Amino acid sequence: MNILLPSKYGTYPKTWSKRLIFILLVGVFTHCDVAEDQIPTSLSLGDPVEVEGRLAREPMVQQHPNGDLFLSGYSIPSPFMYRSSDHGRTWTEIDLNLPEDGPVGNSDIDIKIGADGTVYLLQMYFDLEVFEGKLVNIGVGRNNGTDWTWSSISMERFDDRPWLEIDPEGTLHVIWNDGAGVKYARSNDGGITWVRQPLIYPSGGSSHFTSGPNGELIARISPFSASGWVLEENGPDFMALSLDRGNTWKIKEVPGLRVWNQVFGAFDGLIPRWVEPMAFDAAGDLYYFWSEGTTMHLARSTDLGDTWQSWQVFEGAELAYYQWMIGGAEGELGVSWFTGVNETLKVHAGLIELKEDETGELVPLLTEVTPFDIRAETRPDVDGNIYKETAGEYIPLIFLENGEMGAVTPIQERDPQVFGFVWHPIERSPK
Repeated sequence: MNILLPSKYGTYPKTWSKRLIFILLVGVFTHCDVAEDQIPTSLSLGDPVEVEGRLAREPMVQQHPNGDLFLSGYSIPSPFMYRSSDHGRTWTEIDLNLPEDGPVGNSDIDIKIGADGTVYLLQMYFDLEVFEGKLVNIGVGRNNGTDWTWSSISMERFDDRPWLEIDPEGTLHVIWNDGAGVKYARSNDGGITWVRQPLIYPSGGSSHFTSGPNGELIARISPFSASGWVLEENGPDFMALSLDRGNTWKIKEVPGLRVWNQVFGAFDGLIPRWVEPMAFDAAGDLYYFWSEGTTMHLARSTDLGDTWQSWQVFEGAELAYYQWMIGGAEGELGVSWFTGVNETLKVHAGLIELKEDETGELVPLLTEVTPFDIRAETRPDVDGNIYKETAGEYIPLIFLENGEMGAVTPIQERDPQVFGFVWHPIERSPK
């Protein structure tokens, strides 16, 4: 376990300068004059559960109101889904009742579960012959994911990176891009029919999408779109906010310094970027999590992006990239990212908690599990060399109803060829 005390713009607040939390990698820490309610949660990795079978790049996992977990990833040639009824100890693949007339999806998934228990699996289809997205489809699974129907949302060239959100009234919202703007569609009947809405923005990519406890919608728009075919010089790098269920959108700036490169993977010191995650906590505060080289940064807004407070929460020796974030209870965030390349590649996963310092100011405390390996490799290059890789652009996390956390990593090994996923239980103390 790692525990880091971040600071604004790289320096510790004066009130914390002589009261730092010291850590040992075995997970033991001591503290000096720290109030009891400021002691960070302790995290530890449980025994991983390896499920071999279907390729699960960029996986997603969600929990049903009955406690079951539903997990999928993007896989060739067709979608799949696993269910666990014992908090991830065992997994069973379920029948998605896939249509037989044409491709359904094989890339860039999202999973959401409605308050009524309906499971939604959003997918795009990426044509590997021309390396272009071709469509966006959604599966609707009722009766605890045993009864599935499928419908089409878009069938356009360069369709890319769809995201799904469900507002408190049960309306479904999907955004995606195609190199010519951030597209948006809405369903008021549980995903059976979809109505295309005006563009959220006429250019840019759908880097992320999140919703707040009061129905707020946030689309994170980036200059990178169309599965990497389009990178707009000085293109959009901001968020769009809707407070009226997607009828109107207001553009707002986001903090931080970013350079966008047309790369997937940390090559030649360039920072690869794709998903720029934003999240709400249960209190309705908005957060943004991003990389600036070897450092990770967090920003918080209590006024829906009008103003931001920012901190550096991590600094390492190697590039940090492909980050992820989810919101939890008030002042709690689950975060993940990668560092390093090939043999030094590691997955980082942890919890950020906002705590008051001795002046009453909120500061984020990052608690990490010990960074761990990923079972993922590239295809052989022209010389037959195989390298470790990320197998996607994020590592998903989940807060479980029993107070624990979890993460999912892909299995993508080449020699011999083994596909699947690994469920990583993350134990919290106290919960």
